Amino acid sequence: RGVAYGGTEPRHLLNTRTRNMSLDPSRPSAFLDWLNARQAGGRGWEGDAFAPRMIFGDYLQDALIGAVKGPAQVELVRERAIDARPDAGGWRVLLRHGAIRRFDLVVLANGNAPPRPLDFPGHDAALPFMIDNPWDDAAIAAIPARGQALLVGTGLTAVDAAVSLLARPHGPDVLMTSRRGLLPHVHDRAHTDLPRLQAPYPTTA
Repeated sequence: RGVAYGGTEPRHLLNTRTRNMSLDPSRPSAFLDWLNARQAGGRGWEGDAFAPRMIFGDYLQDALIGAVKGPAQVELVRERAIDARPDAGGWRVLLRHGAIRRFDLVVLANGNAPPRPLDFPGHDAALPFMIDNPWDDAAIAAIPARGQALLVGTGLTAVDAAVSLLARPHGPDVLMTSRRGLLPHVHDRAHTDLPRLQAPYPTTA
């Protein structure tokens, strides 16, 4: 499921509302319908809600299984591709154990790469106190309950780490810092009706 949807923390949410997360453009409510058909998370869902990413991973897995078993003739190959080269208008892909497969099209969908380690003077001395991979659940869980934890960054990943730390019965104080002085963005409320100007109407932009 990759980094984004492979976690096990139900407090880590999608950053898009359920009504906008369908895999099928012709059925915008497909993910919302899937959630409610299964009572995912033991609840009913509204289109304005933000679902856990791990549940979206379930939805993706269901879709993949359906594609493999369905009429679309999707074949799932569990193997490591180690080389891809253009070949007669298509692609020749070499698999780890020596097999060669030919395809008309190759899409590289690598997901999230591990973050680059922080680089600053004294880095090596600080290593015992640092976690370079914010998706290392075991390392996050091992952070001592006392003291302060500094999160470098204020994006969605930093919010996830803060949520994990603050959900513990006893945990450290959490500080976040941004190189650009930015706070995490907050979603605006869901608009059900388009805003309308009220009379008397303005005469300029």
